[in-house]
Amino acid sequence: MSSVRELDEYFEKLKTDFPIFSERPDLVYLDNAATTQKPLAVIEKLKNFYTETNANVHRAVYRLAEESTMLYEDARKTVADFVGGKATEVVFTKGTTESLNMLAYSLGLSGKYKSFVVPLFEHHSNFVPWQRIAHITGLKFYPVKIHGGELSLEDVEAVVKSCEKPFIFSMTGLTNSLGYRPPFEAIVELVHSADGLFVLDGAQLIPHEAFDFKASGVDFLAFSGHKILGPTGIGVLVGKKELLEQM
Repeated sequence: MSSVRELDEYFEKLKTDFPIFSERPDLVYLDNAATTQKPLAVIEKLKNFYTETNANVHRAVYRLAEESTMLYEDARKTVADFVGGKATEVVFTKGTTESLNMLAYSLGLSGKYKSFVVPLFEHHSNFVPWQRIAHITGLKFYPVKIHGGELSLEDVEAVVKSCEKPFIFSMTGLTNSLGYRPPFEAIVELVHSADGLFVLDGAQLIPHEAFDFKASGVDFLAFSGHKILGPTGIGVLVGKKELLEQM
């Protein structure tokens, strides 16, 4: 077990990767669930791109544009590898919120689904869009109640059994306000067995544990760059290819 001194030395060394702590030596930053600080490697990479390779991607054939496009697609492959998916399954967005709204509006207005199921502890970004689409379309919206900040599999099963089908079940993999990690793996199986589609809000989960999209069985995964030490304004939607093609 590490001593307090060893932990202190470790964190002091870790902080040297982040320029903001050099500018603000007394800063104690505890808001990583909202957004992370950016390491020097990320800042320099952005600077290098804008000073050496900046051009519009997939829009021209001159060398600079081709180099930018190559970097863009390399990033897609890196993201796919990071979450255990394929490059063809990765869609870049502005953030988790846009990814979830994209799903809610495209799938919710497709006419293929009759209801949406969402736990009550969800972030507004994963609650309001489904609620809004239900209001617009007249489709059913089923909130799943929570007990002491946690989700009961019995409650989930009861709602899944009674909801109109086919349906979409959307939930977080780790709550931002409670720090609770629901048993989404078991819920994925339950949802699929009941003619449902499973959407995972991974905004808080992806920064905290390794994730394998294929092995997880989820149909869609949404997360943001700024919560995993990356720039703001960058998000990811990972989806099974056959489902993305239907959007």
